[in-house]
Amino acid sequence: MSVSHAPQPRSSGTGDTGDEDDQGEAALAELAALLAGVADPRKVRGIRHPVGAVLTIMVLATLAGARNFRECADRAGEMPERLLELAGCRCRRGRYVPPSAGTMRRLASTIDADAADALVNAWLRRYLMPTPTAPASTDTNSTDTTSTDTAADGENSQPGGDQTLPELIGLAIDGKTVHGQRPTRLPR
Repeated sequence: MSVSHAPQPRSSGTGDTGDEDDQGEAALAELAALLAGVADPRKVRGIRHPVGAVLTIMVLATLAGARNFRECADRAGEMPERLLELAGCRCRRGRYVPPSAGTMRRLASTIDADAADALVNAWLRRYLMPTPTAPASTDTNSTDTTSTDTAADGENSQPGGDQTLPELIGLAIDGKTVHGQRPTRLPR
């Protein structure tokens, strides 16, 4: 019986999931490295978990459906050892230990939330948003540059254009939900 938080055997890299695992691990390592750059306001003496590790665990828990710090700690306790290792959690007696709900709450209330939010949003945008591609132009002798200039700037550059934006989702890593979010273009 497979349980979501049970340790899964690592693939040997010969199957199709090897590349996906490597990409996921690389994305998680990138997130942890990004969040390690957030200024840590805590005193050096009492730090047990690096700021990047705590914030990475909070992001993963929030993406897994956690809505407050207690739920974040519950989700963190269910995470496989490999995720905790990649997030940068501390190793104690041969096991990776996730931060507690209190640690998450204290850190989230003292960090620069705008900086952390910008880093998380940039990371999410990179992996979740499709990259716009410039349309191929068939007419090279066209004198009308207005239509080609706006199309070359990107699909989502004109709010009133024909391109529709994907639905936006609000994500807060401080345990609060984002209210009042709606798609940029409303249905008519």
